[in-house]
Amino acid sequence: MNRPCLIQRFCKEVVIWKTLHHPNVLPLIGVTMTEKQFVMVSEWMENGNINMYVKAHTNVNRLELLGDVTTGLIYLHHQGVVHGDLKGANILINNDGHACVADFSLLTVISDQQTFLSTCIGGGTTPWMSPELLDPESFGLKKCRLTKESDCYALGMVIYEILSGKAPFAPSPAPVVKILCGERPRKPQGAEGAWFTDSIWGMLELCWKPRPNERPSLNEVFRSLQNVGRPPKPPSHGGGVVTDAGDQSDATTASDSSASLTCRVTMSKSNLPAAHNRPPDLPRIGNPKWKQNVDRWTQSVRKVFRLPSEAL
Repeated sequence: MNRPCLIQRFCKEVVIWKTLHHPNVLPLIGVTMTEKQFVMVSEWMENGNINMYVKAHTNVNRLELLGDVTTGLIYLHHQGVVHGDLKGANILINNDGHACVADFSLLTVISDQQTFLSTCIGGGTTPWMSPELLDPESFGLKKCRLTKESDCYALGMVIYEILSGKAPFAPSPAPVVKILCGERPRKPQGAEGAWFTDSIWGMLELCWKPRPNERPSLNEVFRSLQNVGRPPKPPSHGGGVVTDAGDQSDATTASDSSASLTCRVTMSKSNLPAAHNRPPDLPRIGNPKWKQNVDRWTQSVRKVFRLPSEAL
């Protein structure tokens, strides 16, 4: 990808990310530039990612954390944004012990005129990727395209990852063939399967349906998570999570003061995370006010990096 395209993509992500305001979405503080690359700056999360956190806090209610993740994803989708690389390593825990969706390296905006998104740009992590992303032609697609449905599939894998303490398909180094042949993770048994009630597992199987249009809505996933209480005992493996190789570096130990969480969302159906729950002054992506904000932020980015007008 040439420099003008990289600059344009970077500015696009900055503009989009800056307009997102939700307690379960990592906020953007600003932008800067090093000698060779552009950098987006966000709040430092001392608790690390969700994998580190559940390993350090074996008694934490993982369903509450996954409810946070689902709520954040619902918000992104309503704003016209698909994450595209959802996995445990890309979910951070804030100082209040709540999960925030992060790492928008594949952040893509949904076109108002198209069902699917722009071409997937060589990202994602295979065990969390839906079959239509791995083999689009088999699904009647000319190109790999990120969608809300592919995010739903990835969310199902994240739920499995956090509740089981294992990366999907681990220790298989190349699960592409398994995914395309219809194989999915098996339900853990014994203590490791303590979190997997019949309703939770049934919802995961729906999330992993090969056909995108057969997958559930995120509100249905949220409801499934909220209607299940804490299991009698935490998994005997102590909550350890093994994900991709990039997540096996030295982990930051989270403070024990965050071990006990209080769920912010009740189990009442009326309190499901409404898609329109966002600050009243935050315009939805695509309307005139949002476009004005895009123009304003684009000008700001251009000024910061001293870019010519034709660069954006």
